[in-house]
Amino acid sequence: MTISRRSFLRGSLGVVGACLTPALLLSQSLAFADCRRQKKLVVIHLTGGNDGLNTVVPYGVGAYYDARPGLAIKQSHVLPLSDSLGLHPQMAGLHELFKQGDVGIIQSVGYPDQNRSHFRSSDIWQSAYTDRLSETGWLGRYVDGCMAKGEENLAACNIDSELPLSLRATRFSAASWQDGAISGAAGAIAIGSGNHFGYPADRLGRKLRTIAKLIRSNNSAQIYTTSLDGFDTHANQIIVQAPLLAHLSEALTAFHADLRTDGKMDDVLVLVFSEFGRRVPENGGGGTDHGSAQPVFIIGGSVNGGIYGEHACLTDLQAGDLRSSIDFRTVYATILDRWLSADSSQILGRNFGHVDFV
Repeated sequence: MTISRRSFLRGSLGVVGACLTPALLLSQSLAFADCRRQKKLVVIHLTGGNDGLNTVVPYGVGAYYDARPGLAIKQSHVLPLSDSLGLHPQMAGLHELFKQGDVGIIQSVGYPDQNRSHFRSSDIWQSAYTDRLSETGWLGRYVDGCMAKGEENLAACNIDSELPLSLRATRFSAASWQDGAISGAAGAIAIGSGNHFGYPADRLGRKLRTIAKLIRSNNSAQIYTTSLDGFDTHANQIIVQAPLLAHLSEALTAFHADLRTDGKMDDVLVLVFSEFGRRVPENGGGGTDHGSAQPVFIIGGSVNGGIYGEHACLTDLQAGDLRSSIDFRTVYATILDRWLSADSSQILGRNFGHVDFV
């Protein structure tokens, strides 16, 4: 069922793109000027299963170094967040934003009975249902609810080649483009077309630059999704993960600087997640295998910055995996209720509580 659904989505991209073209989306900015202060949400999926232990590093925990004699980040290289936790040394830009109070790091995020399949776990994170397959996503259901209330001006778009399940809806069809297909049209309305904020010349840099242009154009889109792939680090993780984390940090730092210039970053919330974390011990190939709990990042001018939740114990494991202590739907519920002013229980199926990052 998962394979057939994905095949359907790939085949329907042309139809979806025809429903909402870049020109149509951007033209809406003239008709809905009242959306200028509308809250925006940007969701970034780190596909492949990012290793959270080498992203938010427990450098004050001896068990981390015992389990990873070849992969552990040296204490002298860690960018400290506290006396026991720090960021990967390639994430200097994000570290500065954390010190400014614009980054929230939520630890040990996951769900019960973690699935280690890339496809299934991605579907779980994007649908927000752990117990069944779904043809709609959590953001798609949010947009459906808004449209049912007559808020037809609300739109969402995906800056990627394939529409994610998170945006699948019943009343609404989101647009999905690769970054190069929309950036030219966006530049016609957006302020300034040059790279004045140091966006890296890589995939995520181009995508976030495009999203910033769309936000600056005051178009009616409230939800933006994109991804950065390559995090399935079964081998040679030191070589593979470091540049990916550098791309992520540099792109987010440029995006933040871009939208901060006129206060727009105060109305933007960025969610960064992966479909699962990775196991505690390194494997024989110089990498790590599929795991469970992971850190989730929240970035924005209105974020209550800091570290939320307890870091998972590296010696008290569940079936060899880190134990999650915060359900990912609690993160979603916080965004839906406190940022998007929605009723999260209707979208997620029940009440999951909140984390105070916003």
